Amino acid sequence: MANLKATKDKALGKVQATTGKLLKDEEMEAKGKAKQLKGEAEAKVDEAKDKVLKKANDLIDEHK
Repeated sequence: MANLKATKDKALGKVQATTGKLLKDEEMEAKGKAKQLKGEAEAKVDEAKDKVLKKANDLIDEHK
């Protein structure tokens, strides 16, 4: 499950990139896209952590 910060970064990045595009502000658009990518990366890391934790818990449960 994606954390709130990752979701927030993706949403704010999308708004910032769109605003930059509408205003023809390339720097703002680029910063928004970067923030979106950061949020997506954070979400992927969280998903990986959840999978590892679940696998570890499954292994622990098998050996009880």
